[in-house]
Amino acid sequence: MWLQATFTAQDLLGALVKITPLRVPLDKDDPDRCLWLGKPSAVTLREGEGVHITTRGQVRWDVAGITVPITMRTLGVLLTPSIEAVDGEEALNFTLRVTEADLSAVPGFIEGSLVTRVNDALARPDARLIWRFLQTLDFTFRLPAKLEPERHMSLFARWGAVRVMDEALSLVVGWGLDAAPNATTGALVPPDVLADEEPMQRDPEAARSDRDSVELSH
Repeated sequence: MWLQATFTAQDLLGALVKITPLRVPLDKDDPDRCLWLGKPSAVTLREGEGVHITTRGQVRWDVAGITVPITMRTLGVLLTPSIEAVDGEEALNFTLRVTEADLSAVPGFIEGSLVTRVNDALARPDARLIWRFLQTLDFTFRLPAKLEPERHMSLFARWGAVRVMDEALSLVVGWGLDAAPNATTGALVPPDVLADEEPMQRDPEAARSDRDSVELSH
């Protein structure tokens, strides 16, 4: 079982407007070194690459040995999504890369090296934006009390896949379903011919097989 969510550029623009301004750390050992992203003015989708954001920004970086804020009236940032293992489980990762920056207030000999150094910092694993969707998309709910024995059901994410096309970003999540008696349920033995089958297990190999059979579309 799987569900596909499709996000247009307008959908993503609306979401990003709600969560910005956003601070992205650039050095875990130096909290002052960071990149601020303002509210986006435009979002475009680049097939096979990612989500491109046009915005304003500010970077705090070392210039002549002093950490100073450098404001960019125009800033282009590419967010590239991927499904990768984080601490042994799948997660949705976004890596960031600056594609263009208005650094007209910065001396020319610093401008090129500054963008390169910022992108090098953004490429490090600890700079990625991570959504551990296997943990977030894990729900338990009770079945109606009139059903006996009383049970609760679990609906949980098992795997994910993501693709960026010119028209939309598609995110597919594969789901597992399980059920178990409530802790307060008394013993109620069904007829032998109706004995429970084995419950669905959170098997990573089965999850990979399910994902391989899915073709993302828009």
